[in-house]
Amino acid sequence: MRDYEFYVTMQPIQLHFISSYDYFKYHGKVKPIAYDQIIRRREYPLIQKFAAKVPFQQGKDFFIAQYASDNDKFLFNGIDKAWTTYVEWEKKQNSLSEYVRTDLQFILSNNIILKTIRDGTLLQWVAQNKVQKETVIILDAVFAKFLDGWKTKYANDPYLIKIVDRLIKYRPFVEFNRDKISTIIGEEISVKQY
Repeated sequence: MRDYEFYVTMQPIQLHFISSYDYFKYHGKVKPIAYDQIIRRREYPLIQKFAAKVPFQQGKDFFIAQYASDNDKFLFNGIDKAWTTYVEWEKKQNSLSEYVRTDLQFILSNNIILKTIRDGTLLQWVAQNKVQKETVIILDAVFAKFLDGWKTKYANDPYLIKIVDRLIKYRPFVEFNRDKISTIIGEEISVKQY
């Protein structure tokens, strides 16, 4: 991926995660930037280095992986750490239903799911990396809408509101088979009842 392509692919995703810009509302379009403006940026040598290593076809997913994993400063943390983050994220995307099943088993073995959502335990588990962000987003979409309620509930907690905001920003990027996930949720809840 050339440096200019790298930057113009990264910029709308970066803006989506760190500002009020909505990648989906604007179809990933941002104000065009001239190449000479990019080469004057202080991080340009890092952009060049990353652009040489990240294949163009993986660019968008590479950036989503970084921001979804709270690796906002990935350019400054090095290509090896960023690539590891991407590989772990991609592995999770390819086995999403299994991650959801494992997380549900953990959630259900510790508490009943509605109480967990309501009392904030689920959010604490996300903060502690005991439950995947994707699982929370999927549960929000399939089981019960709660992320927007968390935004209000935790508005005064700077640590938790940052996690909630990142979940909300990441939500439209999480793709899953709704029927398959609904079946998994039903199976795990019925197993817990017996």
